[in-house]
Amino acid sequence: MRVLEPIGGLRVPQGVAVHGQIAAVADTGNHRIAFFDLAGQKPALIETVGAEGTEPNHEGFLFPSGLCFTTQNRLVVADTWNKHLDIYKSAGGSWTFQNSISLFSGVTPIGNLVDVIAEDSNKVLVLDMDQKRILKVNITDSTTFEYFSNPNWSSPSAIATGGGYFWVADAGRHQVFRYDTDFNEFTFGSYGVLPGQLQAPRGLTVDPNASLVYVSESQHARISSFDFEGNLQESLILPSGVPHELYKIKLDKNARLLACDAGANKLYIVQLDVTSSLPFLERSRLEFGSVGIGYRLPLPVVVHNPSQTDVQISSVDISGSQFHLDATTAAFPQTVPGNSSLQLLVMFAPTTAGLAVGQLRLNLAHTEAVSLTTGLRGEGFSPQPATIALVIDRSGSMLQSSGEMSKIERMRQAVGMFIDVASWRGVDELSVVSFSNSASVEFPRTTLTEANADMVRTAVSSIIPRGMTSIGAGLQLALTQLAGSEIARKEIIVLTDGKENTSPMISDISLPRGSIRVFTVGLGLPELLDTQKLLDLATVNGGYFQVTDEDESLLPKFFTQILSTVSGQQFILDPRVEVGHGQEIKLPFYLSDSEFNAIFILTWEHYDSMFEVYLVGPDGRALRSNLFEHHIERPGYQAFRVSLRGTRWEKPGKWYIHMRLIKASVRREVAFLSISVESEIQPVWKITQVHKKGKSKEIHPPTGARAQLSPMCFPKPAPPIVPPPLQLDDAMQIRLSLRDFGLGSKIVRSRAEIIEPRESLTKLLERFQKLDLDSLQKLPKKKKYRAKQIFQKITGKISKSRQESLIQVALGKGKTDGFFQAKVSVQGITRSGHRFQRERYFQMYIPPSGTSKIKNKTRRKKR
Repeated sequence: MRVLEPIGGLRVPQGVAVHGQIAAVADTGNHRIAFFDLAGQKPALIETVGAEGTEPNHEGFLFPSGLCFTTQNRLVVADTWNKHLDIYKSAGGSWTFQNSISLFSGVTPIGNLVDVIAEDSNKVLVLDMDQKRILKVNITDSTTFEYFSNPNWSSPSAIATGGGYFWVADAGRHQVFRYDTDFNEFTFGSYGVLPGQLQAPRGLTVDPNASLVYVSESQHARISSFDFEGNLQESLILPSGVPHELYKIKLDKNARLLACDAGANKLYIVQLDVTSSLPFLERSRLEFGSVGIGYRLPLPVVVHNPSQTDVQISSVDISGSQFHLDATTAAFPQTVPGNSSLQLLVMFAPTTAGLAVGQLRLNLAHTEAVSLTTGLRGEGFSPQPATIALVIDRSGSMLQSSGEMSKIERMRQAVGMFIDVASWRGVDELSVVSFSNSASVEFPRTTLTEANADMVRTAVSSIIPRGMTSIGAGLQLALTQLAGSEIARKEIIVLTDGKENTSPMISDISLPRGSIRVFTVGLGLPELLDTQKLLDLATVNGGYFQVTDEDESLLPKFFTQILSTVSGQQFILDPRVEVGHGQEIKLPFYLSDSEFNAIFILTWEHYDSMFEVYLVGPDGRALRSNLFEHHIERPGYQAFRVSLRGTRWEKPGKWYIHMRLIKASVRREVAFLSISVESEIQPVWKITQVHKKGKSKEIHPPTGARAQLSPMCFPKPAPPIVPPPLQLDDAMQIRLSLRDFGLGSKIVRSRAEIIEPRESLTKLLERFQKLDLDSLQKLPKKKKYRAKQIFQKITGKISKSRQESLIQVALGKGKTDGFFQAKVSVQGITRSGHRFQRERYFQMYIPPSGTSKIKNKTRRKKR
C-alpha cells in the first residue's frame, strides 16, 4: 500500500461510498455530501449537495457520517445527529434530495446513526451506535425492524459485508467483530500500537476476491489489512506532520482505498499493490470445518486472471475420495477471460467420521503457470446425541375419556410412537418420569436403541393414573435423571392434562437457564390447563408449548413434531386425511437432491384399523414395506424410514404416498400423516409481532459463542417456532430464511393457513376456573359453548434473492383470544433444478384479556 496525493477542501470528512467511477463523501463538518469522479488518476470534484438543516423531509444535514449507494442513481445518507436517513437520486448527472426517513416505527428510541450499507436495491442496514444494534430499513415504504444487536458492543462505528460474513468495527472495544449467517461471532484485535493491534477502529471495508478486510484506526493514523481469520497481512501509517483521525474507508474499482481523515480534513487515496499478471487462487486452502456424515458442504474456489489475455483451465484433478466438484460445474476446458474471475464449487461430502484432507489442482494451458493448487480439509462426524427426559402426567384425570379412548391410552400411543422412531438414531439417551401427588422413575436414563425400545414402551404402558397433579415433582425428578449425563444437549418433554394442585409447583423448581430445553404438551382444552405456566415453562427454556384443544388425536402429531425438532428433521408434508374402508388415496410430495433420508409416520384414531402404505417414485417404481430401512406397525400408528442418498431410491422429483384402509370398524378413519426429511436445506423461521399501533419487534437468533474459523454443516436441532404473546388485532410476520450452506436453493412460493379459536379463552376460563379435573368423573360437553371457526389463507411475499419469504397474518378477526392453529408451507428449487417443499405447524397465542400483561382495548370497548 502507498499513499497518493490526498484531496482537500473538506471539513471533518467521516464517510465515503463508491459505485462504479463515482464516490460520495460525507463532508461532515460542512453538513453536505461531495461527489467525485474516480476515472482519472486523481479524483475530481463533480458537485456538492446539502447544507445544515434539521427538518425531516426537507433537505438538510446535521453531521452526516455514513452513506451508501443502493443503485447507480440512488444514495442513502445516515444523517447522524438528525437521526434520519436522507435519500438522493441522480438525474441528468445531478443529485437531488428526494425524501427522508425519520419515523422508524417499532424500534424507538433511535440513537446516532453512524453507518449504512446496502443489502439490496431497496433495503439498507443501518448502524445505531447508541442502541448497539443494526436496523433493517426498506427505503421504499420505511418498514423497519431490528436486524441484530449485541449488548457487548461498546462503540460500534462501522459495518460492512463481504466473504459471506457481516463485519462490525467497534472503536470502544478496539476490535473487529465477524458474524456468519447464523450470527456466530468471532473477534480479532486488541488495544495497542503493535502490528495486529487496533486503536479505535472506525472504518472497514472488505475485498472478497482477495479474502481481506481493511481496517482504519482513528487514534493511530493506520490502515491495516487482515485475512478473514484476523491475521495481519499489511499495515500503512499515514505521513506525520498533520493530525490524523481516520474514519470510513472504501475500495474503488481502480485498486485504491479511499480513506476519510477527519483530523487532516482530507480524503486520502491509498494505492494497493498489484504485483503479478499471472492467474491465482484467492485461497491457499479450503477449510470445510465440521460436516455431518451424509451432508454436503460446497465452498467456492475463485480463479483470478489479472492479465489482459484469456486463460484456459484444461482439466481439474481432486485427491481425497470425500471431495468432488459440484455436479453443476460445466465441462472442461473452461476459459477465464482477461481481467476476470471464474468460480468453481468444491463439495465436501464425508462418509466416515474423522479428518479428511485432499488437494484441488487446476491444470492450465498457460506458458508461465502450469497449474494452480489449493489444499482441502474437513472433518466428518456423526449426529449430535441428546439426552431426553419424558415427564408424564399420571394423575387421576388421565383416566377420563378422550374421544374414542381415554387420555392415558392416547398418551401411550403417542409416547410409544415417539420411543419407536427415536430408537432408530441409536445415540440418544432417554429416561421416563411420571407424576401425580409425587413423582417416580418409570425407566431410568439409558441409551435408547431398537433393542431396548420395547422395554421402554412396556414401562410407559404400565403407568396407572391416580392421585393429584404435581408438575414440579416431575420436573425435579427429570433434572435428577439428566444431571448424571455427559451429553451436552438436554431436553425435557412434559405432558399433562390439567392444572397443578399439589406442591412442589412449577415455580418451586429452578431450571438451569440455557442448558436444558423444555417442551410442554397440554392434552385437552386450554381453559382446563395451566396454560400460561406451561407456555412460560417452555418458551423461557427454548422450547414451545402445544395444546390439543378439542382434537386430542393431535397428540401423536405433537410428539412427532418435537422429535423432528430434537433430531433436526424438516417436515415436508403434514396433512390430516379421512379414508373410507377399502379406499386408497395418494398424496404427492417432492424430494430434492438435498435430502438424504425420509421418515414417514401415519397415526389414526381406532386401534383396530389397519393401513397398507407404500411409495411410488418419480420413475413409477413402487417402494413397499419389505424394502423400508425401518418399519414399525402397531395399533394406532405405522412408521418407516427410507434412505435416499447413495441408494437406488436417490431419485429427486415428484413422489406419491399411497394409503389404503384395509381394515376398519368405522366407515371413515381419521389419520394424520407426517413426512420429514434430513436435509441440507434447513429453513430458519423468524417471528415479528406487529402491534396495531405499529410497534414491531423481531425475535431473532441470539448471538452465539465465538465460532470456529471455518464453516460448519451438521445435523442439529431444528429451531423451534416460538411466537411471542400477541394482542387482538395484532399482526404477525413469519419470515422464512433458507439455510442451505451455499447450495443455491431458491423459494418459489409460500403460504400460511390460520384457524382462529372457536371461543374466547377469557370466557372459557371464567366458566371453568373452579373446575378440578382430578376430582371430576366426566368432562363437560364442548359443542355447547364452541362457536364456528374462522379460517384464513395468506400468500407470502418472496424477496428478490428468493432466499427469504415474508407472510403477514392479521389475528383476532373473530375477536377471540386463545390458541390459533397455523401451518406454513413453502416450495422451492435447488440449484440443480429439483423441487423441494417444507411445512411447519405451530400455534399462536393471544392471552386472555383478564390475565394479559397488555391491556386489551378492543375487548374493553365491547364491555
